[in-house]
Amino acid sequence: MGMMSVRIEGLDKLREAFKKAPDIVAGAFREAIGKAIFGLEAAAKPITPIDTGFLRNSMASEIFATQLGGQIINTAPYASYVHEGTTSWPLNISPRNSNTVRQFFLKAVEMTEADRNQLWQRAADKVTQALAT
Repeated sequence: MGMMSVRIEGLDKLREAFKKAPDIVAGAFREAIGKAIFGLEAAAKPITPIDTGFLRNSMASEIFATQLGGQIINTAPYASYVHEGTTSWPLNISPRNSNTVRQFFLKAVEMTEADRNQLWQRAADKVTQALAT
């Protein structure tokens, strides 16, 4: 039986890159998630219905420290009723201010889709570049 020998050049470099991969991926995507979350909040605020301003001012963003992710919340007790409608105030009833929309979070997600896709692509490119060097 014959014997074959394979030598891979740069194997040490590849091993080192793979050791760093989890931190590189987490860093690139944590940055993208943060920008996406704050971009969504920035898009949602101006289209949030306004009466006293409490609903708009009750919006807050958070980036999770221990996992990849984040959230935008609205702590106004009536936020979900405005956003989702009720039997006495269904979604087909528009807000008083014509520059705002009832489903402000949903609309913000739709408005920022292209921006978020670019953020994910840039994060993936950063990971690829970091692992290749």
